[in-house]
Amino acid sequence: MALPDPAYQNSAGRLLAILTAMPNGVSYLDAVPKLFGTVGKTTEENQQACLVGLLEIHKLYVECRQDLLDPNINEQLRKVILAGLTGLHQTIYPITLNNGLRAPTEAEKSLLEVAATTISQEVGLREDDIAKIRKSVTDLRTLVEDAEISPTIRKVLLDLIRMSEDAISRFNIHGARGLRKAWRFQVPSATGE
Repeated sequence: MALPDPAYQNSAGRLLAILTAMPNGVSYLDAVPKLFGTVGKTTEENQQACLVGLLEIHKLYVECRQDLLDPNINEQLRKVILAGLTGLHQTIYPITLNNGLRAPTEAEKSLLEVAATTISQEVGLREDDIAKIRKSVTDLRTLVEDAEISPTIRKVLLDLIRMSEDAISRFNIHGARGLRKAWRFQVPSATGE
């Protein structure tokens, strides 16, 4: 199982695609790591993979709720959507990881789709765009690893490259916005702020 391509290029569309792909009644420990392609070799690794996956879904859910606060969205529509999505808490925040997964109801899926058509769409990237970005990052990694630079600079650059690779692998979760965030970082000022 892999992350599905969303029909709508925004947080609500990606959340809808991920939650719809989660099989009803299967334990979180079985479903979530498989969905994210990170099944652990041990029980502990699988639990960690499950928690990481649920954290990614949580971030996407928070992003969706923030996107719905856009002032261009009708206030009454926003209230209806947010009120109708409160049941998603039972899906996104399980009491235990061994519980059977609660798939979103048809009403919740419909409201997520309404939200996805209401929130502005991101510019979509094609699969070959992602492949080109991935190749560029791989080429950059090779250059940094082969460069005659100080170990400190090499470590910093490799950390940035790793963050970029993580963002690319999570494109179906966070979209183009997630890629932009991965490459945006703040350099601390001389005062330590």
